[in-house]
Amino acid sequence: SDMGNVRIGAAGQAETRNGTASYQSAAAISGPPTVTMVAEFNSTPTTTHVVIIAGAVIYKYSSGWSSITGSVTITAGDDNTWEWADCNGVLVMTNGEDTDAIKWTGSGNAATLDDDGRFTKGKHIAWFDNRCWIGNVNGATGQLWYSDIADIETWGATSYFAFGGEIRGLVPTQNALCVHTTDGIYTLIATGNSVNPYHPTKRTGSNQVLPLAAIGGRSIAALPQDAQVMLLEDGVYEWTGGAELQKVSFELDDGYWDTINTSRLGQAFAGYFPRENEVWFALPYGTSQTNPNHIMVWNRRRRAWHGPYTGLERNCYALVGGKPHLGGFDGRLWDHDSAAINDNGSAIPAFFETAASPPQGADVTV
Repeated sequence: SDMGNVRIGAAGQAETRNGTASYQSAAAISGPPTVTMVAEFNSTPTTTHVVIIAGAVIYKYSSGWSSITGSVTITAGDDNTWEWADCNGVLVMTNGEDTDAIKWTGSGNAATLDDDGRFTKGKHIAWFDNRCWIGNVNGATGQLWYSDIADIETWGATSYFAFGGEIRGLVPTQNALCVHTTDGIYTLIATGNSVNPYHPTKRTGSNQVLPLAAIGGRSIAALPQDAQVMLLEDGVYEWTGGAELQKVSFELDDGYWDTINTSRLGQAFAGYFPRENEVWFALPYGTSQTNPNHIMVWNRRRRAWHGPYTGLERNCYALVGGKPHLGGFDGRLWDHDSAAINDNGSAIPAFFETAASPPQGADVTV
C-alpha cells in the first residue's frame, strides 16, 4: 500500500532500488551549474560520446569533463532545458531559448546549425526519414520545419508544416513522425512524392472532452511497437496509435498525484529503460516543489507502478551505456544504476508496506 526507494522486480519481489554515483566518479563541475541536457551519441559507428550542457557550457567526457562550447552562446537557467537528436552522426541541440540550434560533429567545438535563416529558437527536435526536424519556432509555435534529405544544413523556403495548435513534442516511430500539439497528435508519413513528401493526419483530438497530447517534448517516452507514454496535467497516458489516449496512472490518483505541483509539470521529464522495460517519470512532488524530486516508475510488462525514488533532484535524462543517467542541479551527471546500493556513499532509506491480507475465506488465517 505504500513504499519508497523500492522497485518491484521481474518475479514480483520488493527490493531496494539501485544506488546513484557520479558518472565515472567525476567531481562536480565548479559553480556548481545545473545540468540541463545529457546525451549519448555516435559520431561514427565505433565512436561514442557523452555530452552534457551545464550552466552556459557544453562539455564532453574524456577522462574528465572538457568544454566544447566554442563561440556559441548558451543562456544558463534551470528551466532552459534542451532536446537533442543524433542526426546521422551529428549531435543537434535546441532549447527554445537561445537563437538557432547548436551542432557538434564529435570533434573540435560546437557551432551554430546553419538553417538558412528559416527560423530561430526551435523548441523541439527529431531525426526522422533522414532529415532533421525542428518545431515550435520563434514567432510561429505551430510551425514544423524539415531539412533536405541527408543534409541538415539545407532548409527549403517552403519546407515546413503549419499546425493549428502549438507544437509540444516530436516523436519518431518506425514509419511516421508523431507531432504532439495542443489540438491533438498528428502523424506525418512519407508519400514518395517529391512535391508533397509527407501526408499529415490528425490522430487524436476529435473528442475535446478527452486529453489531446503531451504537455511537453521531454515528458514523452517512445516505447517498442510504436507506443508512447506521456505526462498530462492529471496523470500519465499511453498512446498506441488510436483516436484516444488511455490513462495508466489511476493508481496514483488517490494520495499521490494531488501532491504533485502541476504548475511545474512543464519541467518534468520521462525516459525509457529498456533493460527493465520501465519508464521513469521525474516529477515535482510537493505543492511548492520547483524541481523534479521524485522518480515514479511504470513497468510496462506488468503495467504497474513502483517508487517513488526519493532523496534527489534531477533535471534531465538519457541512457548512457544502456543505463539511466540523470543530470542534477549540483554540477554532476548521476549514474542511477550504480553497483553500490547507496547514494554516493549515503544509505538509501527504503521501505514498503503491504496492503490488507488477501481474502481466502473466513476460516483461513493468513
